[in-house]
Amino acid sequence: MYQPPKMMMKNPCLLLALCVGLASGVTTHATTYPKGDLLIGFSQQSGNDVVYDLGAASALTDGKIWTLGTLLTTNFTLSTVNWGVIGDTTNPTNIWTTTDGMQAGTIGSKTDLNRVNAAAGTLYQFFPGTGAGQSVLLDSLQDYSWAGQTINGALPSDYYNAYENPNVVGLTNASLWLQTAIGSSPVKIGKFTLSANGTVTYNVVSAGQPPVPQVSLTRTNATAYISFTTASPFTYTLYYTNSAGLSAPVSTWPHSATTVTGDGARHTLTDTSADAVRFYRIGAQ
Repeated sequence: MYQPPKMMMKNPCLLLALCVGLASGVTTHATTYPKGDLLIGFSQQSGNDVVYDLGAASALTDGKIWTLGTLLTTNFTLSTVNWGVIGDTTNPTNIWTTTDGMQAGTIGSKTDLNRVNAAAGTLYQFFPGTGAGQSVLLDSLQDYSWAGQTINGALPSDYYNAYENPNVVGLTNASLWLQTAIGSSPVKIGKFTLSANGTVTYNVVSAGQPPVPQVSLTRTNATAYISFTTASPFTYTLYYTNSAGLSAPVSTWPHSATTVTGDGARHTLTDTSADAVRFYRIGAQ
């Protein structure tokens, strides 16, 4: 009786994996998303999407330019392309996203933060390498594509369902927002601009005047607890004086050696004093 060659029977799983890889048209490199890098994606929801690693968010500088050129102009009509930027770290918490100019949403739980990070990992698994300048073409009809993750969001774990759609359309600006604590309000830190020649430019947004903090005060024995709201990128200082110092300019009041970096969350500073009456003021710069 004829027996099939044994080598054809040994590894059906390997053959199946090979067939799936060929059918999807993309090779999995199992590349790990470098947390803190910003990913910019482009899609017209047909053909291939482009996802490009802009590098670490910490390396952003005002006026920085990425020349993507033919990577974009040969794949898209840039006047109608969907594009946006995402990125995150989980420890410490940082979530970057672009929007069309509206206020970015708020990540309210560790679970949602982990889902956002997993979605970034889904996109990055097909990259040929790690770090700034790496890019990949992904079939826009697949869930692992830029469109599948950020526009269509068919699965609960997709970026669109874990957070929001980060895309704008065409030759325009996309505001970049940063959330630095779970439950805190994102703060606009800059904007990306797409040009017709395929260049992307980043510019810092002027911080302007800090919002007036909401302050509350409690005292237990000789220690006062001063709680106040903050906003990025401002730095907050606690000033204090007794009745005798009220006539002096606030800039000359004694102040706490501890400062607070604004992140959208409420913070508390303490002051211990034997003064029966004590006055406080929060300075932001």
